[in-house]
Amino acid sequence: MPNTTAAGSPSRRALLTTAVWSAPVVAAGVAAPFVAASPRCFRTLTTTGTAYARQSPSQGAFTWSNVYATGDQLRLRVTSSVAAGTGVGTLGTDNLQWTTLGGGQPYGGVPGAQSALRMSIEGTGVTSSVTYAFALEYRATSGGAFAAIPAADLGFSIADLEGATIAGGGSAERAWVSPTPTSGVRRDPSYLEGNGTAASPWSRISTALPVLIDNNLPQGTVDVSYTGPITGWNVTALINASASNPQQAAQSNVWITPLTFTVREPGCG
Repeated sequence: MPNTTAAGSPSRRALLTTAVWSAPVVAAGVAAPFVAASPRCFRTLTTTGTAYARQSPSQGAFTWSNVYATGDQLRLRVTSSVAAGTGVGTLGTDNLQWTTLGGGQPYGGVPGAQSALRMSIEGTGVTSSVTYAFALEYRATSGGAFAAIPAADLGFSIADLEGATIAGGGSAERAWVSPTPTSGVRRDPSYLEGNGTAASPWSRISTALPVLIDNNLPQGTVDVSYTGPITGWNVTALINASASNPQQAAQSNVWITPLTFTVREPGCG
């Protein structure tokens, strides 16, 4: 739903850059497994408080510097794309904004999640499937090339799944992830249903009330985790922009709370 309590949100007319990235490839169970090694080889990272650059409504990246040594960098790229078709919506101009709620409230009732990544789709009376592709990469020197790096113990939440029922369409906001996660826990099984797959997405139960919830409440939240190793993953949001309130139908928002994961320094034993 619209972010009614967000503070300091950037202008919807923010200028867009023209950088172009290719979509990352999803990979799980990579060839080099996470094996026992010295604790000095591992770093546990979070997107909370991390540098984030948004190039456009379709791409952005979190970056960590000096992770293992001076001059190295690790980045988490995210790209978003709308599935082609007739009558589909568009990415919101504030899609992929890293947004903070006012009053210290957490997104989706998730402790510590005062900031989250906005998944925003615009359009009235349309159905849109938008895929958010995440890719984790590392380079040992500032001038070197980035290469995929696996992560373990990845965790994040998808918040604010809600919406009105439309004929034959189920809930207005639905989501699923790929590859299949280690776990996907609905915080309120009396409000959300589904298994987090394309065939059974997480969505509001058609009889559950209220139809629309504030984005700081836990009813529409799913906690997702991957044991790993994993270098890339997708979150797909399916939006039926025909909610009961026309003002809210123009823009649908779902949120991804801060991501946490553990990475191992390449070659470290």
